[in-house]
Amino acid sequence: MQAEFIHDRLTTTRLERLSQFIVIVGSAWLTFALYYLFSGCASAGSACAALALISVALLSLVHGNTKRRRLVAHLFFFVTTLGVVIVSLVTGQADSYTHVFLCSGPILVTHLIGLRAASAWTLIIIGCIIAIQNSLSLGEFHWGPRHTGFDKTLHYTGLTMSIWLMSWQVERFFFRQTSHLINVTDSLRERTRWLTLAEETARVGHFHWQAANEQVHFSSQLRGICGLRLGQETPTLEHLARCFDEPGRREFTAAIELAINEQRCFSLPLAFELHGEQRFVTCRAFPECDKSGRVSGLFGVLRDDTESHVAAAELSEKAAALHKLARFDPLTDLNNRRQFHQHLEECTSRAKSEGSTFALLLLDLVGFKEINDSLGHPAGDALLRNIAKRLVDEVPNRDDVARLGGDEFTVVLHNVTREETLLKAKGLREAVSRPVEVNGRNVSVGVSIGAAYYPDDTQSVEELLTFADTAMYSAKTGARAFAHYNASMTDEIIRRREFDQQLKQAILQDEFFLAYQPQVDTRTGKILGFEALLRWNRAGREVSPNRFIGQLEASEGIVEVGLRTIHQAAKQAKVWIDDGFDITMSVNMSAVQFRSPEVVEDIKRALRSTGLPPHRLDIEITESVLIENVDNTASRLQELKDLGVTISIDDFGTGYSSLSYLKNFPLDRLKIDRAFIKDIPATDDGTIASSVIVLARSLEMEVLAEGVENEAQRLFLLNQGCDQYQGFSFSRPCSPEECHRLLRRELQSLPVVPE
Repeated sequence: MQAEFIHDRLTTTRLERLSQFIVIVGSAWLTFALYYLFSGCASAGSACAALALISVALLSLVHGNTKRRRLVAHLFFFVTTLGVVIVSLVTGQADSYTHVFLCSGPILVTHLIGLRAASAWTLIIIGCIIAIQNSLSLGEFHWGPRHTGFDKTLHYTGLTMSIWLMSWQVERFFFRQTSHLINVTDSLRERTRWLTLAEETARVGHFHWQAANEQVHFSSQLRGICGLRLGQETPTLEHLARCFDEPGRREFTAAIELAINEQRCFSLPLAFELHGEQRFVTCRAFPECDKSGRVSGLFGVLRDDTESHVAAAELSEKAAALHKLARFDPLTDLNNRRQFHQHLEECTSRAKSEGSTFALLLLDLVGFKEINDSLGHPAGDALLRNIAKRLVDEVPNRDDVARLGGDEFTVVLHNVTREETLLKAKGLREAVSRPVEVNGRNVSVGVSIGAAYYPDDTQSVEELLTFADTAMYSAKTGARAFAHYNASMTDEIIRRREFDQQLKQAILQDEFFLAYQPQVDTRTGKILGFEALLRWNRAGREVSPNRFIGQLEASEGIVEVGLRTIHQAAKQAKVWIDDGFDITMSVNMSAVQFRSPEVVEDIKRALRSTGLPPHRLDIEITESVLIENVDNTASRLQELKDLGVTISIDDFGTGYSSLSYLKNFPLDRLKIDRAFIKDIPATDDGTIASSVIVLARSLEMEVLAEGVENEAQRLFLLNQGCDQYQGFSFSRPCSPEECHRLLRRELQSLPVVPE
């Protein structure tokens, strides 16, 4: 921009100078015109007047573009030079100083049209004058040596041109130097701007210290990084040192002294506080030396590393967090499965080298799932954290405790006998089983513990974990709190796994079928309905329900089997109803099936596909289902009631038997478990059965007794007010054909009621 300004200024100056030259020369021609006219030389006066008019005309054309101005300058130069020649020849006054001026004017104007053009015009005009002098004879003029005035004109013309050429070259030299200086200045400004932008982008600032005057220059970016405020003070390195904290100030000062005294470069990390925020920079300095080798200055650079430092700190924290996640359980802060495997490897290596032993205990919580489902996962998490803390308190070394996942924990006990392991397991069980307050409620869980020993049972880490798991599973299935591993447990596990495979195969091949046990009116002996009981025909032999029902529920295959059971039982009930029999169909529903979100829709589809009226279907659930997430259970039971089916509590009395939860659910019937019926009347007075009947009456619910095997039991229940019963005393579970015969026989034996 500065160069453009200078160029425009020079153009304006040339325009003004050309206008001034034209005015001066035109005025001179007018003056000579008047002089020659009054002197009686009309021809010279007319020529001068004509040249004055031409000057005025050319003056009006000066203000235009560059091309026009150059044309005007050429024309003016030509006309003026020609006029000088004409006037000189007409008047014979070529030696006049006025003519010298007239010759100088056009020559000075030539600097407006360039050196080459001026030289060309000069040669042309001189040639014209010589040609005129040698070839023309105009009356009184006598050409020859005595006409020295014309010679002087040529002499003065050459002298003036030489003077002008020198001045023109000087002016042109200074113009070029000025233009070069302007270009260099603009280039420096541009590079300075780019340097500033680069420093801002890279978060870098620089300083330059001069040894001659002890002053230092700070870049604007460095001032911004360090928050440097100098005011009217002369900047020094001390101002920069004061920006840093005390340790950094000492390090910076010492590094500067070494750089100056020993000509050493340095790179120094520094820290300081700016506007309450911690900042981090890296300072690098490079000494400058003169020809004698002494330090004449110091150039330094400060890089703002705050963002990278913060990012590195965050990355380090994340790396530490990831490392912790890789090793520790995030919920309990115990070793996770991976880290525990590594710890177990270390234990086996140490035991092998020292000849020592250790026991691996695997703990599985009992009842945790019910608490998790009923109180929610946050409550379950709080319980797990509390149990983890108790386990750590019971074991000397925290690394010997780990959470493998879910509700499984492991503990390593070093150099213990089997008796000591049993005592320690008892202490762990007591610690885990103590009530924990969660959400304002005291809850507790049990624990099953299995133990395996190194090196007695195995020297393999994987087998040790497997054996401990086997012992734990044995304790859990055997309703025990603790079990040592032995080889027979592995055989049992293998048998169970084989049985699981057989169950899966039975589901695929539809090997399950239903048997039906009549439910009878205690007073009249009339069949009121049937309970559908699941049976398994395995290779032509019937498998006891006690063997497969629990394992079927554990594998969650009960959901698919239960859905088939509902459809088949509803279909059979519809057949009997269509045959004219007034019965209902009861179907057991497991806790796993009841928790399924599709259970209500499954029952709807079964009723629609079979056409069974909803009130003819009775759903039997156990007491344990009721306490699993009470709000959801109540909501789902109400959905079933709204559908029209009835709901019975199966095996009542063996679970929680709490009046507080019974009155909160829409129930229709209580079924007294066979355990409270089997000893009536031999060794039991029937107190529990009587109490259940009274409880049901108070809640306006029907009562059905299970497992009635003789007439004495039936009469006892009849006297106590029991509504219904089922058992061997009337009929064992039988096939649909046998049930149909029972219904037909009953229908035939009923007395005819007269109209």
